[in-house]
Amino acid sequence: MPIPAQSTRCTRIVRSPRSCLDAIFAFAVCAAASLPLSLHAQADTRAATEAGTHGPLRLSTRCTCANPADVRRISGFTLAKGINESGVMVGTAWLNGNVPRHAAVRVPAGWVDDLYQTDFGESRGRALNDDGMVVGERISGPHGETRRPFRWSAEQGFEDLPLPDLVLSASAVAVDGTGNILVTGYPGAHVWVAATRSYVALPALGGIVMASRMNDGGDVVGMARDAQGTQHAVIWRRSTYELTTLPTPSSSNGRTVTQPLATAINQRGTVVGTARVGNEILAVAWVGPDHAFRELGIGTPTAVNDHDLATGSLPSFNLSGVVLMWDVASGEAIRLKMRDEGLYFAEDVNEAGSPVGFMYEGPAIQFPQIICTDP
Repeated sequence: MPIPAQSTRCTRIVRSPRSCLDAIFAFAVCAAASLPLSLHAQADTRAATEAGTHGPLRLSTRCTCANPADVRRISGFTLAKGINESGVMVGTAWLNGNVPRHAAVRVPAGWVDDLYQTDFGESRGRALNDDGMVVGERISGPHGETRRPFRWSAEQGFEDLPLPDLVLSASAVAVDGTGNILVTGYPGAHVWVAATRSYVALPALGGIVMASRMNDGGDVVGMARDAQGTQHAVIWRRSTYELTTLPTPSSSNGRTVTQPLATAINQRGTVVGTARVGNEILAVAWVGPDHAFRELGIGTPTAVNDHDLATGSLPSFNLSGVVLMWDVASGEAIRLKMRDEGLYFAEDVNEAGSPVGFMYEGPAIQFPQIICTDP
């Protein structure tokens, strides 16, 4: 299948196309560009049968990977959790032999920087913003039971953040464009406000809360349970951090909908996540100004960029090499099937349509860039 020419539609999905050969951790081939569509449908029918009863994915006939590359492994950098618009990645690396894993960044020029330069303890990079501020967790204790949030920048270096009041262990999992940091622990979730160097507790509904991600503007999404134990997908708007539930129907296509969870939000306000629909956990989205509920099919989305292109994986350890992208606007899926056997997970995607993630017990990876053409 030839690589589609750039078009108005393509520009919406991919703002600054790059060759996959320029990828920092290029790792795999794109199934949509290497197999006839009919073979994809057959493969995904089998995958769906193993993963559940939802049936075959509605595979996109418009979306492919740009210049799919052969597998390339990068030693040392073992986990990619985020990528920004400059192509800088954050994750975890073994950089000095057998010392514990440390939070690290990798830049397009190829070098890796150890953010926590000591042989004592372990640290993990979880997210970064477009200014290059990195956040994550430092782990201590004989069994790794104590976690403490940190932030790092090239200008200010590594800084441990205090724990929120009454919280014994917590991780920094996201950072917005102004340096405010989402910190999750037990109990509750908090936002570290950079300007005041203090925490704001995210409101609850009477039960537990779990915050998943923060967009560049500081809006946070996740889930909250009410006093009766019912789970709701929710959003906390940065202006006041007031909690708002996302409208989720009690049924969809004749099946009961329960356990909604928002996993990511972009600057447009599009939210992706999961919900139990009937007997399956499906990828879902809340789109438009009214956050209309939409099914996306099997899979677990973990991130969505400002072009409404989401990334994620199939929630089954019985499958190998299955990473998914969704064009949320059309509901179409793009399946990336890895050449090597293994379990692959996509964690983030930037505006250029470049997903990043990792292979289970393997290297960090950057998957081929996604380009969509006009229908």
